[in-house]
Amino acid sequence: TTRLISPPIDLTGMTSILFNFSHMYDDYQGDGPAVGVATRSGGGLWNSVWEILPEANVGPEIIELEIENEDVGQQDFQICCYIQGNLYNLNYWYVDDICLFRPVELNLTLLFEGPYENGQMTNHLNVSEYLPLSQPYSGPFWNYPGTEEVPYIPNSNVTDWVLIELIKPNPYPQQVPYSVEARKAGFILCDGTITGLDGNSMLSFQLQDTDSLYVCIHHRNHLSVMSSNILSPDNGICTYDFTSGSEMAVEGQFAMKELSP
Repeated sequence: TTRLISPPIDLTGMTSILFNFSHMYDDYQGDGPAVGVATRSGGGLWNSVWEILPEANVGPEIIELEIENEDVGQQDFQICCYIQGNLYNLNYWYVDDICLFRPVELNLTLLFEGPYENGQMTNHLNVSEYLPLSQPYSGPFWNYPGTEEVPYIPNSNVTDWVLIELIKPNPYPQQVPYSVEARKAGFILCDGTITGLDGNSMLSFQLQDTDSLYVCIHHRNHLSVMSSNILSPDNGICTYDFTSGSEMAVEGQFAMKELSP
């Protein structure tokens, strides 16, 4: 076995990590050897998280892995690319653009005027079973192709579906003012918290570049709203509370209104 091994990396407090790389397997006469990716911690045994045993050329292709094993969260995490078997059967294994990074999670809070009542939003659409089980933003003008769906609405605190966009200013604004870096549908709860499809966890995005990101929130029955400030990740979590004041949105009081003092 031949390994290309990273130095120890402190992943204390993390439960999930992303590992992306480009590769091409140049086969000689089939039957391996196997190539893969493995992790370890404490200098212990290697735990394979991805492996192929090619019988012909593979790629070039991009591999994207989400790793959540017992090595993640350790202060001495290591990851490797390995070749295992008879090297005579392999011409080359090309590996490039290796990137290890954590997902970006959004801790967002927003209140809608329509269902707002006595300090929070109602769940009337939810309990009356009017909410769809798949994301409702596939048509105009959102045209979002996401496949988010649930077998049932996860809890009674869900108010409705929302569509979240992470956007970045375009360096050439005369063409388009910004580019959309990621989009995802989720739920908004009665207290204004925006969650993933389980109705509890934060929305998670696989983004390597988190510089200069703004968030835009769309809803079927309200004007869209965009953050006036750049998101600032803190240990992988971007917190943004639109309810703290109209200055949190682009156009301020022309984009949001005061629902209660």
